[in-house]
Order: sequence, then structure tokens, then C-alpha cells
Amino acid sequence: MPIRQHYVARPDYLIHHPHMHTVSLSDARASLPALIDRATANRAPIAITRRRGEGVVLVAESDWAEVAARLSTPAAPSAER
Repeated sequence: MPIRQHYVARPDYLIHHPHMHTVSLSDARASLPALIDRATANRAPIAITRRRGEGVVLVAESDWAEVAARLSTPAAPSAER
């Protein structure tokens, strides 16, 4: 299964992981259990790309819970100057 490293800059509200890998949708279909094992063991997200349309990111459930908690926490007000 060909996997390439993914270094695309992401918006601040998404966590960029320096070890994110990218795999095509067809390769992900063929090896989903192995990708899930890899995402949970390495604690690194895996980007799944499609020829048409937006791709997705596979992350371990506990990692997603942390991201979701950060997204639901209101940002601290900025200091006025």
C-alpha cells in the first residue's frame, strides 16, 4: 500500500501532525483494518484522498475526542490594546 507523508498546511482549528500519511481511497478500502491499527498504534492521523471531492482524515478515537474537546472550548478573549 503506497503511503506518502503529508505536509500540507492546515487551518489553525485543525491539528497538523508532522507524521500524517496520505493514502488513496482505493488503497484505504483494501486495507482499512491495517490503517486503523496504524492510526491507533502510531497516534498519527492518516489522510484518505479521493479523485473527486474532499478527502477525510482517519484518527484514533481518543485523539478525536481531544480535538473535539478543543473545538468546543471557547477561545479566551484577546487582550485589548
